This record gives sequence, C-alpha cells and structure tokens, in this order.
Amino acid sequence: MSRIGKQPIAIPPKVKVEVKGQKVLVEGPKGKLDWELPKRTSLKVQDGKILVSRDGEDAQARALHGLSRALVNNMVKGVTEGFVKKLEIQGVGFKAAVVGKVVNLSLGYSHPLNYAIPDQIKVTVEENTKLTIEGPDKRVVGQVASEIRGRIRKKVRGSIVRPRMAVCFANKNIHVQFIDDDAGVTLASTSTLGKNTPDRDTLAANVTSAKVIGALAAKTAIEKGIKQVVFDRGGTRYHGKIKALAEAAREAGLQF
Repeated sequence: MSRIGKQPIAIPPKVKVEVKGQKVLVEGPKGKLDWELPKRTSLKVQDGKILVSRDGEDAQARALHGLSRALVNNMVKGVTEGFVKKLEIQGVGFKAAVVGKVVNLSLGYSHPLNYAIPDQIKVTVEENTKLTIEGPDKRVVGQVASEIRGRIRKKVRGSIVRPRMAVCFANKNIHVQFIDDDAGVTLASTSTLGKNTPDRDTLAANVTSAKVIGALAAKTAIEKGIKQVVFDRGGTRYHGKIKALAEAAREAGLQF
C-alpha cells in the first residue's frame, strides 16, 4: 500500500483542504467532509497537491500510509464529483417514494417502511422502483444503499408473472428453485443433483459449477415460459459463486 501512499493528490478547482493537527477538512461543490488521520501518518498541502507521509517503514506504517491516502482521495473526489449507488425494487406492487428526508417503501406489508435519509445524502426515485443514492461520503452512500437494500430483501416475493428465483448453496451442491409465493408452489427447479443435469458427478459448489447451473436454470425456466424473475440470493453477498450463477443465467436469457 505504500506505493499508493506516495502518490500526491491533486486538489481540483473550488476544493478547499485544511489540516488541523490530525484532522483533515475537505470542502467542495458537493459538500463538506472531515476525517481524523490515524497515528503514524501526517498530511500537508503543497503546490496545489495533498501529500501524505508516514512515520516508520514497518508493515503497519506502510498499510496506514496507503489507507490514509486512499481515504483522503475519496474525500476529494466525493466533494468534487460525489458517489452514486443505484437500486431497483423488483416485486409485484412494490414501490418507493421520497417524502421530505424520508424514503417511503411500500413492500406489501400492512404499513409502509420508512428510512430516514442522512445529512448530505440525496435519494431520488424514478418510475416508482428505481432509486439513486448520491452523496460526497463514499462510506455513507454505500451504507445507505446497503440498509435500504436490506429492508427490501426482507420482503422478496415471487408471483406467477415474476417468480422468485431462490438460490441455495448446501454443502457441495447448488439448488435453484423458481417459486410462485402467492400460490405457494415451485414452478421449476434444477440442481447439481438433478437427473437431467449433465456431468453432475463432476459438479460442486464452486464458481465453475455455479456458471453451469445458472445457465441450466435459465434454460429450464424459459422452457416453462418463465422469462422474468425476482432474484433471491438468501442474504448471501453478491460475489463469487452467487455472482457467477446470476451472470450465467442472464447470459442464457433470464431477465432480473
């Protein structure tokens, strides 16, 4: 990380950087941010650039050096351009609206779910289902997107029009079901244990097999007349195996 730490950060026009001891204050068109530098790191502004330095050459000092430079760079970028996260609500009758400083989520409950929007964060809604989250602080933008996504995921339901594609990784196997929650029935399914799964003896719960099962699941669903689904990853982070399966299903023609 020390190689990153040594790189100077150019200060764009209309951005003001101030250093008070270990505290860094950055102000620009998109907002104002401050952050406390960790011990063993320091910062100075020179010739229109920010220079981050470290105290020591051990592994901890080098790691903090690179981390500090990366976070200060994010602050400069945040107050200049801002950061953006986009979400889309998928579900029959599900919708969102912004009322003042509150995101109102209608997700099929008897009452709407309200999410208070933090300071310096802007949330807009298009077509009732597409949310855009903007702000100068990368961490806060990501946190807001994660918290809103978490509330939406608590109410993932499928219907005959758009079934729920439930994915489960169990031990050494992968299972996919297409479920109509309104009727309480499974419309189609596939897994690494399926009788019609090619080369099933060689498959396992890994990225390579996830791609195979993702494509096979899409083919199975399309043959049943299912073209659009609500993707339910069961709280699993969208990474690695789950991402490989989802991308393979999309490439095979499934829409979600």
